[in-house]
Amino acid sequence: MRCLSALVVLALPLAITACFGSVGMMVALPIAQRLLMLPAIALSYEVNTAVASPSNSTEAREGPRALRRDELWALAREGDAESQYKLATALYRGIDGPSNATTASEWYLKAAEQNHGRSQSKLGLLHQHGHGVAQDPIRAYMWYTLALDNGLRWVEPGFREKLAATMTEQQITQAEQLAWQWMDAHPS
Repeated sequence: MRCLSALVVLALPLAITACFGSVGMMVALPIAQRLLMLPAIALSYEVNTAVASPSNSTEAREGPRALRRDELWALAREGDAESQYKLATALYRGIDGPSNATTASEWYLKAAEQNHGRSQSKLGLLHQHGHGVAQDPIRAYMWYTLALDNGLRWVEPGFREKLAATMTEQQITQAEQLAWQWMDAHPS
């Protein structure tokens, strides 16, 4: 197959020269030279991959995704907030298994306790719609406020303002008080 590819690549400049003259040859020759290098590059990649991935590794058995998943779980258990957020998102979306909003909310909470703004925003969304947690507009507003305090101004203002339009003044005041209490208990 590689010999046939090389023959086609070598014949290409000749055919273009026949049709377009020397100008065609100047365009076709560099392209043909690059195409001739592709099998060598592919072979080099195959060799490097085979050497780097022993057959008994998790990556070889289940692919790179399994290795990343295992590493993500390990980092999340160690307390890495970004890994906890990514794990919660994967659980919520059902990546590598069925969707589990309840478990996702627990991991979002672990990250949120470390002032991870995106996790706080997701908790607001979960409480607003009752996914994996009790539907609670006060808690939702509190989490959105905390996310805003942590610098997530690109998404949450609209969410919080839409939610506020459905709440009483008393509920908003209560949510803001909860947010202030949270900030006092969890300084940045």
